[in-house]
Amino acid sequence: MSSADRPLAADPELSRAAEVLRRLAELWSSAPATLRHDVPAPDAARERLRNGIPALVEEPLLDGRALREAIALLGERLAGVEGYEAVGPLADGLRRAALDWEGLARIAMDGAWDALEPVARRLDVDAEALAALLDYAVRPALRAGSQRVRPLLAEISWARACCPACGAPPLLSVTTGKESARHLLCGRCGAAWGWPRTRCAVCGERDHHRLGYLHAPGEGDYRRVEVCDACRGYMKTVSVLDLPDADRLLRLDLETSALDFIALDAGYSRAGGGQIQPSGGQVA
Repeated sequence: MSSADRPLAADPELSRAAEVLRRLAELWSSAPATLRHDVPAPDAARERLRNGIPALVEEPLLDGRALREAIALLGERLAGVEGYEAVGPLADGLRRAALDWEGLARIAMDGAWDALEPVARRLDVDAEALAALLDYAVRPALRAGSQRVRPLLAEISWARACCPACGAPPLLSVTTGKESARHLLCGRCGAAWGWPRTRCAVCGERDHHRLGYLHAPGEGDYRRVEVCDACRGYMKTVSVLDLPDADRLLRLDLETSALDFIALDAGYSRAGGGQIQPSGGQVA
């Protein structure tokens, strides 16, 4: 067992979360989303990017029927995982409810979680748990869409601290290669985009006097937290050989959970993409 994996095995909650990610990865690989051949529309996506709008905005990646099927599969796959016992009944109850499924799909794709409050009240369920379930249900479609627009992303220089594919906040920052080039990575769709090393990945602050970093003893060169005194936000940064795929990215976030505590203890807050949590959810 590597040193990076020991915290996951030693901490029961992290171990359960790692098991959930393993099951989700197996599900997503065995039942990937299937998009129409004309989605996303390349010309429309390219025009959005030119105007600073994420490429997949308003693209019909997922309809209500596909969302119901994805929720059912999630409930089945997470059944029996300690700490996640509520996921199955929540998925089953949601799937059977008479809802505006097309509208719910749009909410989930956009990550417009505030709009779920009326639905949660009507169904008498926890709003954060509902958001987490929907978030993970739409990720395969977002990943598929992100893969299709990857060539378009390579054509543009993206200067915003949100994903150029789906618009979500970055989950993690990585540095690669001899030049230690920095990239931000999206936890929802898996897209990656270049980002200056001396710029806040939360608010875009460039004043180096207001930027800094925190780390555990001896880990500053390969694992640390980039912090900003302008917005009091933070972003974890990990040195890797190659850009991680979407599943590896989620596991890296878990493996570096100690950095979250370092940043939180210092008074900084996380602005983007949290992990699914036992018996509920944390959705940025």
